[in-house]
Amino acid sequence: MYHCERLLVAGGGGCGYGVGGVSRGWHPALMGLVRWPRGAGVTGALVVAALVLGVAWSLATAAAQESGEGRYRIEGVVVDGSGNPVEGLWISAYGHGQTPGEYAGQWTGTDGMFRLQLEAGGYRMAMHSDGYGQCTVSGLKNPDDQWQAVFELDREDLEGLRVVVTSSAPVEGSAWTFCHVDAPTFQVQGAVLGPSDEPLEGVRVRAVGMWGRSDPDLPGSVTTANGVYELEVPNGSFLLELSRVIGGLTCGLGYVDANGDRWLRRPASRGIAVDGAGVRGLDVKLPGRPSDLCKRIQGVASGSDGGPLTGARVEALGRGALANWSLAQVVADDGSFTLYGLGGIYGLRVTTTAGSVCKVTDVGSSRSRAVAGVVVGSAGATGIRLVVSGEPRPSQQRLMCQLPPEMVTTQLKPGWNLAAWTGAEAKVEVIFETIPQLQLVYAWDATEQRFLRGAPAGSTDLGGLTTLSPGMGLWLQVGGTEPVSWTRDLLAESGLLSLQEGWNLVGWVGHDGAEAEDSFASLGQEFDAAAAWVEGADRFLIYHPDAPSPANRLLRLNRGGAFWLHLSTARRWLQPGTITPWIETASEVPEETRLALPPLVNSVVAYFSERSGYLVDDVTFYMGSWPGVGGVYIHPGRAVVVTRPEAIAHEYAHALQWQLGVDGDPPWITEGVANRWSAQYYEATGDRMHETHLREVTRPGARMTYGVLDHRSLPTGSAGSNQSLFHLAANWLATLAGDQDAWFRYFGKRSSFGSWQDAFEGAFGISVDNFYKSFEAHRSEVAPPLARIRGTVLDPHGQPVPGVHVRAHSQEKQPGAGADTHRDGTFTLPLGDGAFQLAIHADTPGGRHHIGWFGGAGGFTPLRSQAQVIEVGGEDITGVTIQLEELRWYWIEGVVVGPSGQPVEGVNIDAYPTGDYEGPYDITGADGSFRIPVLGGSFELHLYFDAPDGRRRAGSYSSDIGFSPLFEADEVEVRDEDITEITIRLPADPSTGPWYRIEGVVLGPDGEPLEGMLIDAYPIGEHPGPSDVTDANGSFSMLVLGGTFELHLYADTPDGRIRLGYYHEDEGFTTHRHQAGGVEVPDGDVAGITISIPAEVITSWLR
Repeated sequence: MYHCERLLVAGGGGCGYGVGGVSRGWHPALMGLVRWPRGAGVTGALVVAALVLGVAWSLATAAAQESGEGRYRIEGVVVDGSGNPVEGLWISAYGHGQTPGEYAGQWTGTDGMFRLQLEAGGYRMAMHSDGYGQCTVSGLKNPDDQWQAVFELDREDLEGLRVVVTSSAPVEGSAWTFCHVDAPTFQVQGAVLGPSDEPLEGVRVRAVGMWGRSDPDLPGSVTTANGVYELEVPNGSFLLELSRVIGGLTCGLGYVDANGDRWLRRPASRGIAVDGAGVRGLDVKLPGRPSDLCKRIQGVASGSDGGPLTGARVEALGRGALANWSLAQVVADDGSFTLYGLGGIYGLRVTTTAGSVCKVTDVGSSRSRAVAGVVVGSAGATGIRLVVSGEPRPSQQRLMCQLPPEMVTTQLKPGWNLAAWTGAEAKVEVIFETIPQLQLVYAWDATEQRFLRGAPAGSTDLGGLTTLSPGMGLWLQVGGTEPVSWTRDLLAESGLLSLQEGWNLVGWVGHDGAEAEDSFASLGQEFDAAAAWVEGADRFLIYHPDAPSPANRLLRLNRGGAFWLHLSTARRWLQPGTITPWIETASEVPEETRLALPPLVNSVVAYFSERSGYLVDDVTFYMGSWPGVGGVYIHPGRAVVVTRPEAIAHEYAHALQWQLGVDGDPPWITEGVANRWSAQYYEATGDRMHETHLREVTRPGARMTYGVLDHRSLPTGSAGSNQSLFHLAANWLATLAGDQDAWFRYFGKRSSFGSWQDAFEGAFGISVDNFYKSFEAHRSEVAPPLARIRGTVLDPHGQPVPGVHVRAHSQEKQPGAGADTHRDGTFTLPLGDGAFQLAIHADTPGGRHHIGWFGGAGGFTPLRSQAQVIEVGGEDITGVTIQLEELRWYWIEGVVVGPSGQPVEGVNIDAYPTGDYEGPYDITGADGSFRIPVLGGSFELHLYFDAPDGRRRAGSYSSDIGFSPLFEADEVEVRDEDITEITIRLPADPSTGPWYRIEGVVLGPDGEPLEGMLIDAYPIGEHPGPSDVTDANGSFSMLVLGGTFELHLYADTPDGRIRLGYYHEDEGFTTHRHQAGGVEVPDGDVAGITISIPAEVITSWLR
């Protein structure tokens, strides 16, 4: 998933996919319309974040509005708080929701009236004003009491709207404001605390949307001396945004979810749910006081003449851990700017008309080869100087500010030298100007396999070398008697080389002093030999991959040097160490994963660079928790953020797309191609074949989305199924093109075309619409949409019930599906052919549980035996009605205690049904108690608890002894009354331990390790026993709370799992149960167990 280009707000939310059509997407001319109040900082960016999808109608839109053909009319009046018409206020509607429409707006007349003609689609209303800060719309249908002024146009005009504008807060400068409806609000209350639970005064708190959703534009609150805040919010799901104003500037402090947890980026889940009632006691603890967390970023912006860059906009865009964090301010009259933000690394961007290039003085940055950014440490970052150069532009330009490039120095000795040209492309005369002692320069034409000679300006020597290219190796003849120091730029692009079959003369910009063997290994089988010149000694050092070590004299490669390479096949090569990506991880990332990230990132960067011929060298990578988000590429901050390593390739593919010039390309292209490229990467690295991924993941996923592929709207499906459809489409187009690199060709040409449609046809030779037709025919053959079961859940009074989970269980081991009902009670389940039963999960007195099935006269039954079987056979099944009944609940109640009678918290008690009723579960509280709501029936109580290595089944309830570690559970029967006073006594408290390990190894008859053997610690006594599966070394390790166990060995066969035998202390293994020895774990680990399985048992097992 990629993040579209937009102004971000202090780690602001994501944005939805833009779609094609008239006046969609960010319009840069808006910058000339909006007045940014000085000191607006983060809040200044809010006035256009995700709001403006165009600043005025295009001629096409105006013509369409004039004709009204195929369009709908919305009209109304704008009045102030006293009911007086408001003239000259810009009122607008822009695309919103799953099928967003176009953008349109109009100035109100003297009577306050406005009238817009719009195409069918979803819309949200907004206003642009310099005097009003709130707009409330009446006349919209709002059955869900939602706050946002949104509406759908699909069948009729929308008339009689009344927009009341007020000035509830001071407005500085022109600003865009979302309109809302007059819906009821509820209070959200809590406190903001410091690291020692001290109350924090003066923290601003406001309700905002989750990642990917727009903000509701609600009034905020400022914490009191007691740290307390109080907000009024409508129904919906929100996050809390925290900030602090320092010297008139806003410093963002993060976001708070429903659990009171603080995040630097907006979560996409865990929202604070407000549904007809307020939320109290939502406290949040900050890791420091705002004055300590907020760091000052200060500097001066000027033009190339040194004059102040007055009126330009400076943004600090968070990278790494601060990805998606944005600070902004307008440059003052003296060229100065000041921002406040959290410590970390930031890239700087300037919006101005003063030029085309921005450079930043390196202030406190510990990076140079990968990240153009400023590191903001404990003392902040001051003394920054931004310089914009180049020809002035007629419109505002967003310029990422680059640090000065790294430099490299090479010592040239009198005579012949081999060295690299590591700077930007330049005329050959430049090197003679830089090195006055230079007499001759030779380069090598690898295509023609011949030398090219260069000469200084004015020379009549026509040796063919006119241009110096990044990464070019050069023979340099230096005159005089003294060595010469040659210092020049070191650009990362010099390390991405296009090598030809045969000899190549190349420079080295990878790791300085890199070992030749490791460096050349990345060339693979195509590499034949290398040779480097020893200046002064007039001889070559040779390296050959098949030669014995003493024969290879070329051992290390020096940055800025050059050498000869011989290849058997042409290829691209990203030299190892050309860039060192900035990688950060959150504290919760395991050490093993943390250590594996750098080689994975380097592998991804090398693959895409060598495959495409383009290097994206300034991307940062961050891995850590982000609720509801698996991965995202954030542009223009140029940051990849993932929650799992597998997402890195996909998100870096988006970075490459942006580097090449994404501009309004529809999501089926950007996401589909990223899916294709990442799948191809994993095939190249030996993880999984692309065709296997298409067969097992892409095509099944694509079957669960509906509607045709189109850039004007999104298909109807989950995010995952839509991604699969996009992947299928991108893959089909490459198949039609007959070129595995077709999409690289498209993006390589993208910036030379005005629209993505023109680039599409230019790259593939087929129009977009004709491709859509071809793809639909292909899709119908390989991944036709699944049939759906569609229905409605009603309460006992016939009213729709939202939030009920309906799950289809297969009777024939087919994949099932599940979905929550919408506000109108409807649900949709995509399913393959087969027989299914619908399970109903709804709220009970003890939380949400499985309460019954679809079946019976009213469409609901609590009895499994009465569940109706639905046969799905290719056609949609509609009209399924599930009307819930008034249910009578009973309780199974008890307590779990430890060996000394102390309550045990956190034990999961599962009421496993042995009869016709479903069984819920409960987790013991601090007092060890549990209460399980049931409708009747018989159950076994199974216990699960958390061990240091994960959750496991511990045993079950036995009325005689209270607890059994075996499958010896007593049935608990519920017949018209509660079951109470159950006591389950555990032999040890899993929350306190102590835990001990049983460790060993399983070997074959010749001492070879046996992988995949299941070792079951069978309890001999009251202590629960776990199990483990041997790894590639034949090792197993199990955590226990003490006790005595037999070790039972199992193996998998085509006919199922079989028991091979048992551990015997003397012999190591036996097939007889009575010979199995007990492993006692009294008060310490038991290690060094060796289980040797004889040959005859292995033979029997394989047979």
